This record gives sequence, C-alpha cells and structure tokens, in this order.
Amino acid sequence: SRSLQKRYAYLHANGMLDGKRLAAGEFATDYEGVDTAGVGNQHVVLRQDALIARVLAKRDLTQYFPVRYGIQDHDLVFNAFFSELSQAYQQGDIWKGDMKLENEMGHVDDAMIKLKFGPMKELERMYIAYLNKEGSDPVKWNMIEFCILHSLETAQVEQNKRRMRGIYVKPETGVAGSYLNAGTGIIYTLVRYVHEYKLLPHDNEEYRSYTASDMLDAVQEFVGDVTASCTEDMDLDSHVLYLNKMHQPWWIKNIRARYGKDIDFTGPDSYLHTVPDTNMRIVWLPYLGQLPLMFMDIPGNLQFLEYVPGEMLSIKYKEDMELVKAWSTWKEGCSASFTGRRFDSLDKLKANNYEWQQIFMNKPAVDMAADATTMDASKGFWQMTTANTAAKAITDITNAKAGVAYIIECGDTDNATTIAKMGKFADITAAYTPTKVGDYIMVILNSKGNFLELERQVGGVRKVNAELQPNVPGVR
Repeated sequence: SRSLQKRYAYLHANGMLDGKRLAAGEFATDYEGVDTAGVGNQHVVLRQDALIARVLAKRDLTQYFPVRYGIQDHDLVFNAFFSELSQAYQQGDIWKGDMKLENEMGHVDDAMIKLKFGPMKELERMYIAYLNKEGSDPVKWNMIEFCILHSLETAQVEQNKRRMRGIYVKPETGVAGSYLNAGTGIIYTLVRYVHEYKLLPHDNEEYRSYTASDMLDAVQEFVGDVTASCTEDMDLDSHVLYLNKMHQPWWIKNIRARYGKDIDFTGPDSYLHTVPDTNMRIVWLPYLGQLPLMFMDIPGNLQFLEYVPGEMLSIKYKEDMELVKAWSTWKEGCSASFTGRRFDSLDKLKANNYEWQQIFMNKPAVDMAADATTMDASKGFWQMTTANTAAKAITDITNAKAGVAYIIECGDTDNATTIAKMGKFADITAAYTPTKVGDYIMVILNSKGNFLELERQVGGVRKVNAELQPNVPGVR
C-alpha cells in the first residue's frame, strides 16, 4: 500500500495520471523512478497502474476543477487590489496610487477509511469453496484484495459527491459519520463566501429556482443580469457557466421548443454547450441532485485541495488473529484562489455592486410558506422564511438526510420565525431569534435524530460553532 501511494505520487509528478493510458499499460515500461518508488518489477507496476486506472475512472470532477496538493492545514493566498495610478503630468511631489493586500484562505480537513474483514471461515465454506487456494487460514487475501479494489472505487465516488455537496462536521465520538461530512465541497464553499461577505449572489425570483418548462428563461435572465452588473473595467470573456447536469434534458427540451425541434446539439459551440445569443460556455456538473444552482467562474479558480497525492489509496493492513483491519487517512478541502474584495457587512458588499467580484451565482433558495412551523427538506437545503400573521417557531425539518447541512434564513422580520432550544433542536447552542433580514441558522442531523448547529447569524453578526467546524477560516 505504501508503494502504491509512491507510485501514484510518481505518476502525478511526471504527468502520467491518465486513466486510459494507465489501463493500457503505456507507462509500465517506464522504469525511471521505479527503484526509488519501491514498486518492484514490471508485473507489480502493471498491477498498480491498473488499480490506479480503475480508481481514476471515477474521478470525473477533476476535469472541471483542478486538484492542488501540498495543503496540510490552511493555505494563505494573497490578492492585491491597486487603486488608480495614472494622472496628467505636473511638476513636483504629486503622488497617486496605493495597493491593498487581502488574502483568501483555503483549508483541508481529515478524512479516513477504516475497514474490518472477518472472520471469514463461513465465507470460505459457503462461497469460496473449491476456489480456495490459500489453505485453511481464515484470512483470504485474494478476497480481501478484491474487496479493497471495489472499496477504493466506492470511496472515489463518495469523494466525487463530497467534493460537490460535502461539508465537514467533526464526528460524534464513537459514531461512524456520513461520507458527506469528511470534507467540504463546492456548494458549501460558495455558501461560506456568501456568508463571509465575499460573494454577493444575484438574487431574483425569476432564477432562484426553475422548472422543466422555464429553465432556459431562468438561465438567460441570470446571464443577462450578471452581464448587466459588470462595470466598464470588468468582462466575462474567460468565465464559464456551471449548470446541473441532471437538468440537461430540461435544457434540451426548452431549446427545441424555442429554436426548433431539429436543432443540432453536436459540437462544442452548439446550444448544449453555449447559452443562446451569447458566447457564454456551459459546463454541466454532476452530483447536484435537483438543486437549481447556477454560477459563473473562470476555470481553475475553484480548486480541490489535498496534502499528498494518492493518500486515500495508501491503505495499511494489519492481521489480528482471524481478522484483517485496513485503514487510510488523508486531507481534503475546497477553495477559490480569488473571490474579490472583502467586506464586513452586507450593506458594504451590496454598495460595492459586484466590483472586482470573481464568482457570480444565483441564490438557490426557496421560500417557506407563511406561518410554517416545519421545513420540508425535500424542497431544498436552503430555505427562507416569509412574513407570518403571528409569532411562529420551527419545530422540525422533515425529510432531512444525514450529511446535509440545512439553512433557515430570515426573509422577513414581520413576526420573524424563531427556533426554540427544545425538542429536535435541543442540541443547538441557544435559541435562535433573527433580528435582520439575512440572518440565518445552519443545522445538520445527528445520529440521535436531533439537529446540531454549525453556524448562525443574528443581527448581521456571523458565529461559527468551533466545536463542530474547527478548521473553518476565522474560527482559529
């Protein structure tokens, strides 16, 4: 397993992490670095490259967002904003221009795989039978190797989903947690930037959400609003539009209805990959479920973070009598290298009016019904309260799923919806009473069926629960 990690690191360092070429054995005859990688002879190289190729076949998200290695804890990236420099000539000490440094912080969290095999005696008699070539030892290494291969494939698919929809939550002691809570992905990284006043969403009822019949209109309206918000010093020439791949059939149906049923969707410039009447390229993202998320960014800005290449594959083994224990640990996260100017209040962010903002997104939130006392999680992870006829409190989030963080945001302060520290919400840090539009609380389901608080904002002041989110920038 250690040599497998070293082989992965060697392939990464030499630009050989290509699944199809690895599977074909193209790099197996490249002996440079083999001795130092500790991978043995050519047969071992072939087996390891084949295994890595099987796992890489599941790494489809890295074609959209690059992986940045070498991040052990926090990664500090400085951004420089320059004021005006030029002026008409005149004699004397007439100076103009300054530079403001602001940093963007990326972070990684610790993830792990822990597997226990055995006892395998019953398996030996009932399933392996005459295929058993390893004697009477209950530890069947061929079976374990088979399980490890498919476990790594499963782990890679889980990481793909986590890289899109995951949010790190410190696990409950002694309780196995959801795969989604081993690291933070694209969606909740964008949510964090919104809550940190680094990113102002384009919030319009016309494209907060969309249906199978109006997706095209919503997307075109969103792109139009983003374009209209650009100043004379900004452009979108390098941006692409990220949309939900699950809704691609809706898009095709809308295009056919608008522009003709026989329209051609082949080629990179077709309407499948370009917003009509614009030069905006579309990238279709998987693992978004039914989320109507739309965002625009320059490819390469949003990145996945890791520490050492191939750490997830470096599974260690230990025999414990008739049992075999296997485990690996690694670090992962997500961050943008550039978001824009930083502000300490929503009012200042709005007053900036998108100047220097790098990422543009809609607000994929839905409105709750007036006087609602429960939130239906099946309608979306981000929901906003509306004006109530009398004081109301949320008592439950129905249809909540493990691993998903839910946001309840104050959309109106007229009899604002509150949450008491009792019942399903007995484990939040304190009762939640919003005082401003935009205040929110973010919660997640625990193993006992109650909701834990990840963070909240009251009166415009954000507070992260350091116990559950210890590595979020600004917590420590």
